[in-house]
Amino acid sequence: MIETGYQIKYPTILQQGKWYLYERLVDRFGEENVKVTFGWITSEKRKELGLEKDHWLDACSMLDTNKIETRPFLVILKRRRKEINNLTKKRKTFKGFKHWDFVKAIRGGKKVFGVIRSLKERALTLRTSFDNNFEVSYSKTKLLWRPQGLVYILN
Repeated sequence: MIETGYQIKYPTILQQGKWYLYERLVDRFGEENVKVTFGWITSEKRKELGLEKDHWLDACSMLDTNKIETRPFLVILKRRRKEINNLTKKRKTFKGFKHWDFVKAIRGGKKVFGVIRSLKERALTLRTSFDNNFEVSYSKTKLLWRPQGLVYILN
């Protein structure tokens, strides 16, 4: 027979899980490196810093600082499907570059940062903050970072 007089409340279990996590973090990183905060503290700090209500800004306001130098990133999985009839999508590497590599290029005397979209014969195409098909030459492009499984795009 099942006892019906005892009921576990969701917030109680949630709090137990938080303290369990806290204890594991203290064991691993030491008590001086792990701090506990609450929603009202985060809200006050966010308002003090003049930040709008957003998930990533709440996370930033939990940091023990009055200086925030960060931007949100959109994380997406890399495309794995093979393109059959498109040579720029078939190539895995070309002239040392791969799709989704984060690069710095110079075009018209200006520095441009972007992610490689396609590998053409004479130039490569970048996704940038201002253009989704920005062509630059291979010789004026420098690899900055090659992602491993996930791609981070500035929002």
